[in-house]
Amino acid sequence: MSFKLLVSAVIAVVVGYYWLNYVKRGPIYESDKKLNGKTVLITGGNTGIGKATAMDLAKRGARVVIASRDLKKSNKVKDEIIKESGNHEVRAMQVDLEDFDSVRKFAKEFDESEKYLDYLVNNAGVISLAGFAKSGVNKIFAINHFGPFLLTDLLSNKMKIQSKSRPVRIINLSSEGYKMGQPTMNRIYENVTSSFDMFAVYGESKLANIFFTQQLHENLKKFNITTYAVHPGMIETEIGNNLPLAWKNVLKIMFQPFLRNVFYGAQTTLYCVLDDDVVKYSGGYFMECQHTELQSHAINKTARGELWKLSSKLTVEFMKIFLKEYFMHKMSFKLLVSAVIAVVVGYYWLNYVKRGPIYESDKKLNGKTVLITGGNSGIGKATAMDLAKRGARVVIASRNLKKSNKVKDEIIKESGNHEVRAMQVDLEDFDSVRKFAKEFDESEKYLDYLINNAGILLEGMTKYGLNRIFVVNYFGPFLLTNLLLDKMKKQSAKRPVRIINLTSEGYKFVEFAESDISREPSGLVEASMVYLKTNLANIYFIYDLNNKLNDYDITTYSVNPGTVNTEGFDNLSFEWKLWIYPPVLLFGRNVHYGYQTTLYTLLDDSVAQHSGGFFNGCSHEELLPHATNESAILSLMRKSLEVTGLSP
Repeated sequence: MSFKLLVSAVIAVVVGYYWLNYVKRGPIYESDKKLNGKTVLITGGNTGIGKATAMDLAKRGARVVIASRDLKKSNKVKDEIIKESGNHEVRAMQVDLEDFDSVRKFAKEFDESEKYLDYLVNNAGVISLAGFAKSGVNKIFAINHFGPFLLTDLLSNKMKIQSKSRPVRIINLSSEGYKMGQPTMNRIYENVTSSFDMFAVYGESKLANIFFTQQLHENLKKFNITTYAVHPGMIETEIGNNLPLAWKNVLKIMFQPFLRNVFYGAQTTLYCVLDDDVVKYSGGYFMECQHTELQSHAINKTARGELWKLSSKLTVEFMKIFLKEYFMHKMSFKLLVSAVIAVVVGYYWLNYVKRGPIYESDKKLNGKTVLITGGNSGIGKATAMDLAKRGARVVIASRNLKKSNKVKDEIIKESGNHEVRAMQVDLEDFDSVRKFAKEFDESEKYLDYLINNAGILLEGMTKYGLNRIFVVNYFGPFLLTNLLLDKMKKQSAKRPVRIINLTSEGYKFVEFAESDISREPSGLVEASMVYLKTNLANIYFIYDLNNKLNDYDITTYSVNPGTVNTEGFDNLSFEWKLWIYPPVLLFGRNVHYGYQTTLYTLLDDSVAQHSGGFFNGCSHEELLPHATNESAILSLMRKSLEVTGLSP
C-alpha cells in the first residue's frame, strides 16, 4: 500500500463513518416513559413517519387513533401495530384532509366517540399534487395546512376542556422546506403545473405550518395546551409518490444517499410528545430532537395573523349555519331539496363567483417598463408582483411612499428582480400628479405599459371644489396619462405602448351627469352611484384615447377586475363597511383572480384588435350603447381638459 492509497483509505473511512452516523442516521430519543391511559390522534398514521410514530406510542401503552384517507390500508396497519405492540387500543378512522366536509365529519365522530385527546399529531402531508381542492385553494395547501387547521380548530373545544385536568400537546409536522416559503403566502391559490411549482408551494405550506403552530401557542396560552412544529429530517417515505416518474428517478439518484429510515424520522416527534422540558419552547420549531431557531422571515406576527384570518375564513366560518340547520336534525324531504339546491348554488358560487378565469402565459417582459398606480396593495400589488417575476421594470406609484417602499422590497425579495421602484403621487392633488409625471419622464427611459389601477370609495371634496371620488378615480389618471402621452407617442415609433384603465361593470347602471363632478354626495347610495359614474368616465376616456391615437402604436383598454376583496375597503367608515362588506364577502374574489384580466390585456397579442374596448373575465365584451355616446364623450373630454388645466 502506497502512502497516497493509505491517505485515501483513511479519508474513505472518515467520510463513511460520518455518512453512516450523521447522515443516514440521526439522533434517537431514548425514554422509557409510558402513555397508558393517554389518547393520541395521528393523521397519515398508516405509512412512513406517521406509522413509525404510531407503532412507538402504541408500544408505550397509548390509545392510538390512525386517521387517513385510505381506510383499508389503515386497518391493515392497525392490525400490524396491535400484533407487534400487543396493545389492542389502536383504532383506524377515515379522513380526507383535502375535503373540509370529510374533516368535519371525522372531527364530529372523533369528538363523540373518544373520551380524551392528549396528543394531536398533524403528520399527514404531500409534496406533489396538482389541481385545486373544492375550497378553491390548491391541493397541496389544502392537505398540508388548511385541513389540519380545520381539524385542530374543530377539536379545540375538546382539548381546552380536557386541559383543565390533563395537559395537551399539538405537534405539527413542518420541514426545513419552510425556508423556500414567503410570508405573503402568494401560492395558496396558485395553479400548480410543474414539479418546480410543487416544491415551491410545498415549502410555503411548511412555513404555514410554522405560522399555525406559533399562533396556536399565542391563542392557547391560558390553557394547559402546548404546540410544536417539527422537522423530521430527510426521510425515505411515500410522500413523493405523486411526482412524475422522471422526477422520482432524478430525486432518488440525488437524495437516496442522504435519506434516513422512517425510524429516525419519528424521533423528533417522539421528543415533542414525551419530553418534559420542551414545554418551555411551546410554539417553537424542533429538529434533530432539539429546539432550533427559525430564519427571520418565519417570525412574522403580521403574516401569521393574516394567514390565521384567511384560514378561518376558508375553513371554520363557511357553512357553519348550514351545518347547524341541516345536519343536526333529521332531514325532511323539503330540507333535502333545500340541501340539494344549496349544494348546486354552492358549487356555482365556488367555481364561478369566488373564482375567475386565470390567464396563463409564460411571456417575459425583460427590458419593458410598467407604471402602476395604487401598486402597493390589492390588485395593483398582485399585478406588480406578477410583472416583476416576468422581468419587467416596475414602477409603483401611490400616495403612501413608506408602504410602497415596503412592498417594493417584498416584490424584489420574492421575484428576484431588482428593477422595482417606488414613487409618490397623490391623484387627488393635480400639483402632485404634475410633479410625479415630470420626475418620471426625466428619470425613466421608457414607458411600455401604463396601468391606471388606483381607485377609492371615500366621500368628501377636494381643494378644487370637486368630488373626491371623481378626482382620484378619473381626473387624476386623466391628467397623468395626458402628461405622459408625449413620451409614449415618441416611444411608439420604435416599441408599442398599452394603456390600461381599471373600471367595472357598474358603468352599465349609470349615465354621466356633469353636475356630479362638483357636488358632494349625500349619503352612501349617492356616493356609490358617483363611484359607478367614474367607471363610465374611464371607459369614455379609453374609447376617446383610442380614436385619437390611430396614428401611433398605442392601444388602450378598459378592464373590469371583478368584485375583489382588497385592502381598498379597509379605510372606509363603519357605515360604508356595513354597506359594502356583505356583498364583497359573498361575491368578492381573491386578488389573484382580480388581476388576471389586466394581465390578459397587457400580455396577449390578440387584444390589440379590440383597442378602446372593454374587457371582462379575460375576454373582450361589447360595450352598451350609452358607453360609446360620442356627444357624452366629447362633453366629458372638454370638461376634463378644463378641470385639469390642460390645453385642448
